[in-house]
Amino acid sequence: YRGQRRRIASLSDTVNVIRVRNEDGCWSTASQSVLLALPTQYESGADIIACEPTDGFPFSVEFDAGQYTIYQDSTEEPQEVPIVNYRLYRGDTGEDLASGQIYTAVNGGEYVVEVSDGCWMHTDTFNVELFPNPVIAAIDTVIYRQVTVLAENGTQPYRYAINNGAPQDDKTFKNLPNGDYTVYVIDQNGCEDSMSFLFDSSYEIEVPNFFTPNNDGFNDRWEIRGLEKLPESIIYIYDRYGKLLRKYSSTDPAWDGEYLNRPIAADDYWYVIHLLPIDKYLRGNFTLKR
Repeated sequence: YRGQRRRIASLSDTVNVIRVRNEDGCWSTASQSVLLALPTQYESGADIIACEPTDGFPFSVEFDAGQYTIYQDSTEEPQEVPIVNYRLYRGDTGEDLASGQIYTAVNGGEYVVEVSDGCWMHTDTFNVELFPNPVIAAIDTVIYRQVTVLAENGTQPYRYAINNGAPQDDKTFKNLPNGDYTVYVIDQNGCEDSMSFLFDSSYEIEVPNFFTPNNDGFNDRWEIRGLEKLPESIIYIYDRYGKLLRKYSSTDPAWDGEYLNRPIAADDYWYVIHLLPIDKYLRGNFTLKR
């Protein structure tokens, strides 16, 4: 024995006896109880499917292979030793990404995590799939007391929500009072975008749902209340086939249910009110009853 280290292979979980002879021919014997560490078993878990991270909100992947137990001597208490080495790299390029337990992922693709405890090494592969987020491109408030959400990107069909309301298929929200709002668009994959805005509609206009032009002195004309505040406004009335029956300004007498000086049939009719000078529109339908 000259002080060199000797590696002894193929030991097993048992009491191993070691005999060493020095240069004088004298032998020394020692025994040591050795329990070998088991191979590291590690799975990185299921593939990750998520929405694309937004600015300031990336998602993180944390690896935790746990601990393993070693026994230095049969008379000593076992020691819990943590897995000491992690390595994460891209499966397609081999690019090293992280050497710790936490990695902030920003791209989709195949990843390989390598776990080593000093004796054994284990690798596992997982994939990250990122869905594109929808984007609220604009909020249209041209029509009076209505908000229409215009969305793009993401995966259609979209659903829409406003404040704490339930999502709906219709992208338009009607009859909104003045106030602060936040609208949301949610795509087919559950990815979403939001936008906050102040809605201020200063004019209160009441459009009747029906009128009864029978010359009894009640509801004989289709009177739109509140238009006196916008005297430049123009009203268009159409039948169900899109034929223009009357065009008049808000200062003219209200419609009396006639076309070319003849009473028209009881039916549903459609209107477009161009609110001027604020350049907004009201659209809808009403019923003429006789």
